[in-house]
Amino acid sequence: MAANKSLPKGRWILRTVIYWMLGDLTAMYLVQYLGGIKVTPESLQIPSMDMLYVLVAGILGGFLGFLLVKKQLQDYPAAYPDKE
Repeated sequence: MAANKSLPKGRWILRTVIYWMLGDLTAMYLVQYLGGIKVTPESLQIPSMDMLYVLVAGILGGFLGFLLVKKQLQDYPAAYPDKE
């Protein structure tokens, strides 16, 4: 999509990775903070539903970061309007 709008691909790939990681970490932190979930070495040894909540929140937060970058790229004006 970036190439179609004559934008540098590398910048948008880097932005996607950064937003993915920020979304992932933010969602995991929020679930831990709001849910009162403590992550300790002992809790990582025994699988629990609390850890599943944290992992799922991380995946969804990362995907939300990807969707945000995708939406930004879609809304970016095209360099050549007749090309699209």
